[in-house]
Amino acid sequence: MKSKLSLIALAIGFAFSSSAAFASDTSTVKQNGSGNNTTVTQSGNAASSIGSVTVTEDGDANNTKVTQTGNSSYSTAVVTDNAGANNNVSSVSQNGNTGAAGWVQNWGSSNTASIAQNGVNGVYGLIYQNGSANQGSVDQSAGANQSATINQSMFGQTGTNNLATATQTGNNQSAAIEQGPGSYNVVATNQSYSDNETTVTQSGASNRAYVTQLGAGILNVADVTQGGDNNYASLYQNGGNLTASLTQGGDNNMSTIGQSGVNNDAIITQGGNSNVASISQYGSGLQNKITLDQGGMNNQANISQSGQNFVSNNIQAGNSNVLNVVQN
Repeated sequence: MKSKLSLIALAIGFAFSSSAAFASDTSTVKQNGSGNNTTVTQSGNAASSIGSVTVTEDGDANNTKVTQTGNSSYSTAVVTDNAGANNNVSSVSQNGNTGAAGWVQNWGSSNTASIAQNGVNGVYGLIYQNGSANQGSVDQSAGANQSATINQSMFGQTGTNNLATATQTGNNQSAAIEQGPGSYNVVATNQSYSDNETTVTQSGASNRAYVTQLGAGILNVADVTQGGDNNYASLYQNGGNLTASLTQGGDNNMSTIGQSGVNNDAIITQGGNSNVASISQYGSGLQNKITLDQGGMNNQANISQSGQNFVSNNIQAGNSNVLNVVQN
């Protein structure tokens, strides 16, 4: 789980492949249908640098706005509304531009996607939307080597009314959000300082996942998977070499994980329904580890550890059990 996503290299390769001769200020726009509104702005491109915008829209009432400023190195934005896509709104804004990429594709209808990148140094943002009425937003600022992907209803699936946002500030951040084929799911990730990695996957309906990570130079990893319905997950990590994994396969479950310090590991698995779990770990040094598996119904667990080298393994397989563990 602690394998750093390497989307930055993909972004750089994509940017340079889109302009093999390293030409500057290249814009290609194609619109079919009626009511399309596209605005493309590029400024500050130096000689031999890349600034390329490609917009393709088929259908009605599409609204696309791309703004790239500064440039002086590559900055590439690709917006595609295709396959009879209607009423889509896409906006890409990239500033500073020593690096960047962008890339928004809406194949469904009534989708909203927005990528804003500031300060830009090797930054990469990517949004796919293949259902209807989905909203995706990537905001990356004042950092280097960041990547964020929001993929709503990939591979022909048709999720609707999903909302995903990824906000990143600092260096070496990576966020990947996958929503679909479910509907009415919400994901919000916020990463700052350095060396954080988040992956969130939602395939059920009406799930909520919130992840916040503050890195300290040693890779933190957060992984949330929600396959059931009406689940809530909150994950907070502050420090270095922290790992958190939260899986909800049942319905109506609630989980929270909070970790700070160095070398802590927390795992929650909820396969049953209507369970509540809370894990807190605070400490540095030797690894602290908590695992919790709730397979029944209406179980409650509160586990807290601080200090060094604590291990807590817990299973709740029945119903209406209450578990409290405190280790100092």
